[in-house]
Amino acid sequence: MISLLLGACTVLSSENSAPEVQITSPSDGSREQEGVPFTVAASIGDDATTTTLVLVWEVEPEVDVAQNPLRTEHEATVYFPDGLDEGTYDIQLTATDDLGASASDSVQVVISGNSAPRVTINEPADGERFRVGESVGLEVTVKPGNDSMADVWLTWGGLGEDLPDLPEAPTADGRVIYLLPELDRGRYKLSVEAHDQGSESSEDEVTFTME
Repeated sequence: MISLLLGACTVLSSENSAPEVQITSPSDGSREQEGVPFTVAASIGDDATTTTLVLVWEVEPEVDVAQNPLRTEHEATVYFPDGLDEGTYDIQLTATDDLGASASDSVQVVISGNSAPRVTINEPADGERFRVGESVGLEVTVKPGNDSMADVWLTWGGLGEDLPDLPEAPTADGRVIYLLPELDRGRYKLSVEAHDQGSESSEDEVTFTME
């Protein structure tokens, strides 16, 4: 178990009682993706007069997490800049005042393994031949893996490097439709790579000939 001890903060009120602690985000049982950064946030408070709260974050199973908890008078957060490995984690915040009263709240977070988005160049077909002056359409389909389609972006290679107006992301239904400019006689290579927030990617490539 790793404990993250925050600096003290002072809360003013009239009488002592247990502090108030509630983890507000993420919700209990929520799912995050492996390798994707996320933040755990909690609201904190105490009714005691001039009482100092000591806040401790605990993560089980133990992980190597940056010592970077932050807090204001009424909120505490801890940031996981590299996300967490696949698995189930219990994350708890305990607040203790200097009169000995304490309270805690916890959430369970499930980290799902990341799978790469899958990208396929449907048109032109690999090895296809066209006559000079003939229209050549580009059709690409993308399946987003664990991410939503909005979290997928594209990079282009080969001929695509010379076409700055190629889209940087697929449409919401995972498609790219594009009419290639008129091409001179020759053999062309075109590649596309689809990336997601979890640093996973896949690539497809075709070669076609203008004759």
